[in-house]
This record gives sequence, C-alpha cells and structure tokens, in this order.
Amino acid sequence: MQNLTQGILTVAGQVMIATIFLTSAVGSKVPKFGDVAGYMASEGVPLPKVMPVGAILFLITGVMSLAARLAENSSKSEQTS
Repeated sequence: MQNLTQGILTVAGQVMIATIFLTSAVGSKVPKFGDVAGYMASEGVPLPKVMPVGAILFLITGVMSLAARLAENSSKSEQTS
C-alpha cells in the first residue's frame, strides 16, 4: 500500500512540475515573445532575440524529460504487475 501511495504521489509531482514548465513556455514566453525579448534587452541580456528561444527550448526539454520518466516508470510498473 505504501508503494502505491508513493508511486501516485511521485507521478502527481512530476505532472505538476511538467505543467509549470509547459505553461511557462507555451502560455507565457511563446505568445509574448516580443515582450520577453524587450524585457531581456532592457536588463542588458546579450542577444535578447535569441535567449528567449533558448529558454523556451530548455523548458520544453524539461517537459519531455519528465514525460519520458513517466513513460519509463509506467512501463516498469506494467512489467512487474
């Protein structure tokens, strides 16, 4: 029973973290790309039109990494069942 609870909480936590990454990339940085680049330029960030692309890719890579981890855990649990 403890393993089941731990597994459910682990999955829930990973889904929540992935949601934060995804909403930050898709909900904030992509539609407001010009605003983000303008803010970065005002703060003195070099290459302000390139850096948001890196941030978006980093966030999406984080989501994909968590999704791969969830898929790996899912396949392991099916094999042990």
